[in-house]
Amino acid sequence: MDNTSNPWHLDKKVGIGQIISIVSMCIIVTAGWMSFDKRITVVETNQANINSRIITLFENQTKTDQAQNEQIERSREETQRSLRDIDAKLDRLIERL
Repeated sequence: MDNTSNPWHLDKKVGIGQIISIVSMCIIVTAGWMSFDKRITVVETNQANINSRIITLFENQTKTDQAQNEQIERSREETQRSLRDIDAKLDRLIERL
């Protein structure tokens, strides 16, 4: 076969430059993957911390809501008691007239 008739030629020799480039490419890909994995781990850890904080805030808000509801109920009962007292006093005042 003549090289001029077939422009494609596969050489069975492997050069030192090809070996170095393949090894360095593998090292770079591995290092990139490890860096990516570390970044994912950091994000997962931060997400877990955020989730636990959200749960804590939700529990605190629930306690605050319950306390406010109890306070509102006490205020409502006190207002009703005061209105009954005023009504009773008005009834006594009207009876005197």
